[in-house]
Amino acid sequence: MVWIAGLFLVAHGLIHLAIWLPKADPKAPFDAGHSPFAGNVRHTAAAMAVAAAVVLAAATASDSLAGHPGGRQQPSPGQPSQPRCSC
Repeated sequence: MVWIAGLFLVAHGLIHLAIWLPKADPKAPFDAGHSPFAGNVRHTAAAMAVAAAVVLAAATASDSLAGHPGGRQQPSPGQPSQPRCSC
């Protein structure tokens, strides 16, 4: 089930690319890369997207290198898969 969430995030990112990368048609009613308040925001949005991708990749790599791929720890042989309550 975790991979479904990953596919959703990838698809979501591709939708953002489809919106931000192409240049706007001159006859279009608005340009997603130009804000009436902030001016030309296309470069700022692209820089923030690259920064977020770098942070996500670094976090994933550090988590994998630490021995926690996918956030799951494999139980040692002879150990129960779920910790037992010592209540």
